[in-house]
Amino acid sequence: MAGVEDWLRSQPRWLQEAARLLHEQGRISDLDHVALVDLCKLEAQGDPDADGLSREERPPVLAEGVAATCRSLRLSSIENVVGINALAPDNVLGFGGQPLSVVYGGNGAGKSGYMRILKHVCDARARGELLPDVFAQTAEARRCTVSFALDGESRKVEWSPGDDPVEDLRAVAIFDRACEQLYINEEHEAVYEPPQLALLRQLVHACDRVRLALDAERRAMPSRLPRMPPEYAGTGAHSWLTSLTATVSKEDIGAHSVWSNGDQDRLESLNRRLAEVDPKQRAAIVRGRVEELEVLKRQVAEANEGLSEPMFGQMETARQRAFQRRRAAAEQAEKVSSRLPLGGVGSQSWRGFGRPRAATRRPRRIRGARFR
Repeated sequence: MAGVEDWLRSQPRWLQEAARLLHEQGRISDLDHVALVDLCKLEAQGDPDADGLSREERPPVLAEGVAATCRSLRLSSIENVVGINALAPDNVLGFGGQPLSVVYGGNGAGKSGYMRILKHVCDARARGELLPDVFAQTAEARRCTVSFALDGESRKVEWSPGDDPVEDLRAVAIFDRACEQLYINEEHEAVYEPPQLALLRQLVHACDRVRLALDAERRAMPSRLPRMPPEYAGTGAHSWLTSLTATVSKEDIGAHSVWSNGDQDRLESLNRRLAEVDPKQRAAIVRGRVEELEVLKRQVAEANEGLSEPMFGQMETARQRAFQRRRAAAEQAEKVSSRLPLGGVGSQSWRGFGRPRAATRRPRRIRGARFR
């Protein structure tokens, strides 16, 4: 047990306090668990008041302390048996006050029936079935009274086959022929636990309860981390921020908290926008400028299209055609003015000028209509 004591001295103070409670009381109550949780938090914060178990209070030998907490238990009697295995209600099976009691009797005396009752009451193996009295004239509620002494205090428990085993009697070990076959032919677990292992098991249970209490407090505390905008959910920054713990290193924080000049410029721009007196008016002005820029963009695009190579080619072709037709018209006009016969019908200049219009006549009016 010296190794356990050396190990316990190296553990946190609240765990040493749990060992002291187990040594003095044999158990840790709910109030004690609350105190252990508070002591654990104080110790984690470095509070000097978290003194826990001092060396003067620590028991010199934990094995003796645990052994001193073992409770004294002795079966006293089974009586008032009604409707179980045809046992007589008036018979009292007493076990006396000595460490060893011998129960004897002939076949059918009820030895096996009392043993089966004890197995059910004490939660033993190979219990067997508790049968009612088939010879009884009327069916009665099956019951019995079990008397025992716990730490010198006499107790009586009214028990019936439908009830659970008596909690205070679970430590009673019962062995008979049925149990013999069970232990020899089937797998089973050890029912004896040394005091040292019992102490460690109870400490593990205390640690689990403290852990669950701290986890519940942590989940109930509001988070102090800034809320991430929904559009950044699922990003690497969101995953890192939500997984922050008290053990994060400065290097890790520095790697995820780089502030560049571009970030600073963006922040200043946002601050200037937020500092404006009337954001709605500012937004209307900006939207108007955007619309003007869109109109200018379309005009520039149309001008650019008008000055393109294909459009320039079309304009040049139209200009050449106009020049040729004006020259042909001038030639024909000159011939007419000199009263020369109009010739050249079918020539290149004729075709370029186009088909001449028929000579016009003076229109005449008939009943309000004009004809040509």
